[in-house]
This record gives sequence, C-alpha cells and structure tokens, in this order.
Amino acid sequence: MNVFERIAALVARAPARTLAASLLVTLGLSFAASRLAIDADLAHLLPDGAPAADDYRTFLGTFGGFEKVFVIVQFAPQNVSQESDGALTDAAERIAESLRASTAARGARAGLEPADEEFFLRRIAPRLPLLVPLSRAELEAKLAPQAIHERVAQLKLSLATPAGGFAAPLLAADPLGLSEGLLAAAPAGLPIDPVTGSFLSRDRTAALVVATPARAEIDPAAGRELIAAIEAATQEAERDLEVRLDVRAIGGPIYAAHDEAIFRRDLATTLSGSTLGVALILILGFEGFAIPFAIVAAVAAGVLWTVGLGALALGRVTVVGLGFAAALLGLGVEYGIHGGARFRAARLLGSDKPSALLDAFREAGPGIVSSALTSAVAMGALAVAHFRPLRELGLLLTVGVLTTLVTTATLGAALFVLGPRSSAKRAPRRFAAAEKLWRAYLAGSVGVATRHPRKVLVLATTLALAAAFGVRSLTVSVDPRALRPEDSPLAAVEQAAFEKFGLGLDTSTVVVTRKDLGAALDAAALARQVLAERLGPNGATPGTSGTVAIDSPSDWIVSGTRSERRLAELSGLPFERAADDLELELETAGFRVASFAPALAALRAFGRGEDPGAPPPEEWPDWMSELVRVGPTSAAVAVHARVAIGSLGEKGSEELARELARRVPGAALASAPRVGRELRNLATRDLVRSSAVAAVLVAIVVLGSLRGRPVASLLASLPLALGCLWTFGLWGAISRPLDLVCVAALPVLFGTGIDLGVHALHGKQAGEVAAGLFESGPAMTLVTATAAVGFGSLVASRIPGLRNAGLLVAIGATACLAATLYVLPAIDTVAARKGAR
Repeated sequence: MNVFERIAALVARAPARTLAASLLVTLGLSFAASRLAIDADLAHLLPDGAPAADDYRTFLGTFGGFEKVFVIVQFAPQNVSQESDGALTDAAERIAESLRASTAARGARAGLEPADEEFFLRRIAPRLPLLVPLSRAELEAKLAPQAIHERVAQLKLSLATPAGGFAAPLLAADPLGLSEGLLAAAPAGLPIDPVTGSFLSRDRTAALVVATPARAEIDPAAGRELIAAIEAATQEAERDLEVRLDVRAIGGPIYAAHDEAIFRRDLATTLSGSTLGVALILILGFEGFAIPFAIVAAVAAGVLWTVGLGALALGRVTVVGLGFAAALLGLGVEYGIHGGARFRAARLLGSDKPSALLDAFREAGPGIVSSALTSAVAMGALAVAHFRPLRELGLLLTVGVLTTLVTTATLGAALFVLGPRSSAKRAPRRFAAAEKLWRAYLAGSVGVATRHPRKVLVLATTLALAAAFGVRSLTVSVDPRALRPEDSPLAAVEQAAFEKFGLGLDTSTVVVTRKDLGAALDAAALARQVLAERLGPNGATPGTSGTVAIDSPSDWIVSGTRSERRLAELSGLPFERAADDLELELETAGFRVASFAPALAALRAFGRGEDPGAPPPEEWPDWMSELVRVGPTSAAVAVHARVAIGSLGEKGSEELARELARRVPGAALASAPRVGRELRNLATRDLVRSSAVAAVLVAIVVLGSLRGRPVASLLASLPLALGCLWTFGLWGAISRPLDLVCVAALPVLFGTGIDLGVHALHGKQAGEVAAGLFESGPAMTLVTATAAVGFGSLVASRIPGLRNAGLLVAIGATACLAATLYVLPAIDTVAARKGAR
C-alpha cells in the first residue's frame, strides 16, 4: 500500500474525526487570519533601490502628501442668464465657509483671504526689489525723479476711480508699482478676480473652492464624508442666496469614494456571475451538489489556512498580496475536481465510499500532487522579485497551493465519504448519459488528433508562428487608469478643471533638503527655474497643452545666498534719494505720507544695503507653510507642479530628473506617473527573472514526477507553452497591453496550463496519452471551464484592468486545454507509429 492509499484508508476509517480535526485547525487559523493587517501605506509598497520610488518615498516621509480637493462652482443651466459673477463668488465663499466649519476638511478657501492680503502688504511688498525679476537698469529707471513724479500722478488718478478704495492698501504698500502681475500668481497660479480676490475662471463662468481634506487622501470613508459636506454646503448656499448651483469636486478622497462605490457594485455583479457560473459547471459536471460542495469547502478552508499562516509569518500584507485569494480559488478547485471525478466514477461503477476514495487517491493522487508541486514552485519563483507585492503574492500562492492540497485530501475527502448516498438504481442510467456526452466531446478533440495527427501539428505550428509576430507587439502598461472605472463621471470634472482654471492633475513635486531654511529656499528657487524651463512658465493660458502651475515658497521669500546676491546687485542704486523724492511728491500731491511710511522705510533700508527683514515661517499663510518642513538640523522645501495629464511622458520625466540632479544636487523628483513607469520596468524584469527561475524549478519537479523521462517532461510543459504563446500573440495582435492586474492573474493561467500537461502525461508511455485523455479529459475540461468562467465573468467589469485579466485567463486556459486535447495526442500518435518511447 503506497502513501496515497494509506491516507485514503485513514480518512475512510474515520471521516468524522478527520472532518472535525480539519475544522478545528481551520477555526484556529481563522482567528489568526482575523489579525492580519492590510498595509496600505504607499511608502511601504515602493521597492528599495529604485530612483523614482526613493524620491517618492522621500516626499511621503517629509510631507506625507498634500493632495487638495478642488470644488468647481457654477450656476445650474436655468440660472446662467440671470445671475452675475458676484453671486457666483458669493456662493463659492459660502461653500468654503461651510467646509471650514465641517470635520471633513482641515481648511478651505475660495480666493485670497484677508490674512493673505495682510501678509502681502506687511511682509512681501516692502521686500519687492528682492523678489521682482527686474534688471538693475529697469529698477534704476523706476527710481528716477521723473518716473517717481509720473507714478505719484498715476496714484492720484487711480485712487479717484470707483475701485480706488479697494486698491488703496496695495498702492500704499507698493507705491512704485513693482507688484503688478505678481499677486495674480498666488496661490498655485490660479486665476484671481482683481476686485474680489476670488478664484474666478477667466470666462467668469466658474468659481473655485480649494479644500484640504482632514484625513488621508486615499481614504474612501473620508471621501464620502467630504462629499456629504460639500453637498450640505451647496444646499445651504442655494438656500441663502436663492440660486441653483452646479457643484462638482475632484481630488484624492473624491476619487477614492467614487471608485470604491463603483468597485463594490462591479464586484457584486462579477462575483455573483463568477460564483453562479462555476457552481453551475460543477453541478452539471458532477450531476449533483455533494461533490461540488466538498470541493468549494476544501478550497475555502485552504484560503483561510493561508491567510492565517500569512498573518502568523508576515503580520501585514499589501492589498496586491491579498489578490492570492482570487488566484487560489481558480487553482484550488482543480485538486477536488480530479479527485472528485475519480471518486464519482468509482461510485457509479458500484464501489462503496471507502473503496471509491481509495481508488481516487490511488489513481488521481500522484497526478494531483505533481501538479500541486509544479504550481507551488512556479508561484514560489515570484519570491525573488524586488517588487514587494509580487513577492508577497508568490509566497502566499505557494503556501496556498500546498494548504489547499492538504485541505482537499482531508476536509474534502471526509466530505466525500460523509456525503449523501447515491441511488444505485439511477446510477447506471446517469453514468451512461454522462459517458455518452463525454465520449462525443472527446471524440471531437482527441479522436481528431489521433486520426489526423500531422494536420493537427501543422495547424498548431502555423498558429505558433503567427502568434510569434503578435508577441513582438506585446507591451506592459502601468497606466493607473486601468485600475479606475473608464466611465467615471469625474472625467468631465477633470476636463472642466483644466479648461476653466488650468488645473493639470498630473502632479510632480521636487523636494530639496538643506541645513537651514535659507539654503533650502535657494535650492527650491533653482528647482523651480528648472521646472519652468522644462514644463513651461506659470501663467500660460489655461486650456493649452503648455499650461503648468508651479507653487514654491521661494517665489515669495528670498533669504540666504539669493538675498545676499540680490542685495549685491542692488548696491549703489539711489534708493535713499528715491525715498526722499517719493516723500516730497506725495506731500505735494496731498497724500498722507504716514500711510506710505513702511514703503519709504524699506527703500531707505535698501539704500543702506540692508534687507528690510524676511517674515518668519510662523507668519506664512497655509498655502506656503504646507510646502516647508523645518527641523532641528535641516529644512525641506517642496516645489509643487501640476501639468495636464499625460503631457510629461517617460522621456521628458527622466530628462527632468537628470537635469534636477545635475543643477540641484540632492533634489528628489516625486511623480506618481514616474513611479508607475519605474514599477512597470521593475515588474517586467522581476517577471523575466522569476519566469527563468520558475522554468528551472518546474522542469525539475515535472522531471521527478514523470520518473526522469525528459521527453515526457517536455511534452508536459507543451500545453502551457503553446497556450501562452497563442494567447499572448493574440493579445499583442489586437494591441491590448498587459497591465498589473493581468500580471497578478497570470499565476492562474500558468498553474492551469502546467497542471493540464502533467495530468495528461503522468504515468503514460508512448501510445497511451490518447487513452489517458479519454479518462482524465472530463476532469481537465471541468478544471479549465471553472477557470475560464470564473475569470471570464470579469469581462463585464467596468474596470479595464479586471476586464483584461478576466479575458486573458479565459482565453489562455482554453488555449492550454486545446493544446492538451489536440497537440499532445497528435504528437503521441506520431511517436507511437514510429515506435518511439
């Protein structure tokens, strides 16, 4: 009695105790599984030693991200012709006030705040000669006596206009007019209405509210809370102002909330379709419910065991690593199907349950164990990957395959024995019907291959050559849009944000760290210059491809080397004489000179070669202070740039990174698209390396399971090789990329393909493959059908990545089955006719 027969005998003698022991272990590991933590921290998902990932980790570690939510406020269509832009900005301000009072946002603004104006007039305006990019000659011209005389006359005319009251503080703080055009760049390069200070689109049809979420930017719950707060604020503004508004928002939490809602509906639809489809196939295949129930229960227990062991060994796994569960459901049912098919066949031939279980273990056991080991080593090869999610996926799948093998041999086998008794009277009729159906099906595949082997092989070779051309066009994509619903309503809001306010949503952030704040601001100014040269200057016309918004505190604060250099450039200019001339002209024109005292004092300080004084960080407005982190030994400054999505391609991104590294040593360019492209390249290299390792390990296992027969081992790998070649060739020919979801689903395809070959060749000599397929063909078909239907149901998904993965596995599994049922018996027939072993 071999080991398989001994295990079967133990289970058959005490099925209830075996079931109880299995359930007890499952219960214990379920408790451990409940303690498994999901690591959603993006910094932990990034690989080590990758430049783009290291830069992004620096950004996250220093600033933690500062994603904004942009709320676009417009009138409803029925109000457009009746309302003014004044009412529109009032509505935006009301919404901002309500959001500031809510717990969903840490802050919100609809334009320049009084504190912004106070900061500019009291702290920025006196230092304008340091800030404005005027040459020495241009600034000297503004200090000439005649220029000052003309400027004071212009001030007098400006104050006499209806807008003079609004402009008076600015004119008093900046009597020389050095700030013209500068104020409109703060904050974030947004268009600002000069009268109200509101964020108002240039066509004056939309106002903007910029909110800072109170919680993590990828938190769906935070997004739902923020959406509810925005809706409540909108209703309050409509009620108070008696208008109808069209309010839409975009930003990290908004995306998370919308996408989660779509994911839930999509998952419910596809999962129900997948479950029903697989259940129907198993019930029809086994003509009953008992064996399908035992198979599913064994796989479910295997998943729980794997999660529990993962919790004990790892503690935390990534969201991508948890994808093993879906893959394991596709792989694990195979063991129960092959064993259940043997068990059912023996029962229908009249064997009692213990004898049928013994027959199933003896006949199907070696092939099942061989296929499980090949799947395990193939998945385990991912453990050498540098990308943590792939590495965890490989480890969990390896453990999952082995634990599912154990749960199938214990819990599943015990349920086979404890299941309901079959009717002896109905068994022959049902067996005859099933036999007739399967014989007809296999006669159309295996029978054709044995009768016309050369034609089958020529056709298979032709398809392989054609597929090779398609494979050359195969690409790997890390486009994040593959993971988002393609018909998301937020796409229209993104377009409106870009057209109305120039808000490009492809964000890059440069982080510079120096020993003190002055040096960090100097480095930030240089980084900003590099960004402007590469991406385009601030203030480009919204709606054009060159639009870019760049935020940097260095635009407003000059200190360190820049301050010293600029003061040296200004040295010798007649600031003191200009201050005296300006004071005299103001007195002559009838102005109250006391209102201009700070500006006059600053001019006299510049005349002495002194800086009037930089504002300390605690006085900075929030839109500046959030870009700075000052520690006891260093200071970091972030330069934030937003461009149109897709405008900064891979080449441009890497050129920008190299330019920053050359001109701003130590600068970190944090860009999600750049990280995505790096992950794509890293994942591709990982897959190539893992595939090579897997090929060697699988070859060793297959060779061992087939008792050292090299030709049989090569033939066992042929269905997988041909099926993948045909599938990837078709994929490349129709120009579909392999995204990361497809990559995560590939283990199911690889596991199914190699298992089909192993089962077809296990224990067979030349000339026996066709006869073996007539025996194991029904189980192989059920295995493939469950994988194809289970994953194929994902083609109804609204998520492009899931749809691609489902279609890829369904096509690939079917192709591997076709290679098994047609190509293997054709080769075997040709070999048998030539007398080859």
